[in-house]
Amino acid sequence: MKLVSEFEIVNIADDYMLVPVGSQMEKFNGTVVLNDVSAFLLEQLKTDRTKEELVRLLMETYDVDTAAAQADVDMAIEKMKKIGIIYE
Repeated sequence: MKLVSEFEIVNIADDYMLVPVGSQMEKFNGTVVLNDVSAFLLEQLKTDRTKEELVRLLMETYDVDTAAAQADVDMAIEKMKKIGIIYE
C-alpha cells in the first residue's frame, strides 16, 4: 500500500491534516484532519508498505500489543481506502 503522491501531511500547531496538492486539489474536496496514529501511518505509507509492516511499526513506536495494533491498522486502512488516499 502507498499514499497517493499528490497529498501532503501538514502539522500546524500540533494538529495534523492531509492536504491535496496538484491535480488532487480538483478531485478531492477539502482536507482530512488526522490523529497522531493516522498521521504516523500515512507517513509510513509514503513508501510502499504491507499491512504487517505497518502493524510492526505501530507496535514499536506506540508500545501497543499486536491485537491493538492490528485493529488500529485495519480501521485506518479501511478509512484511507474509502476516501481514496492510499492504493495497493
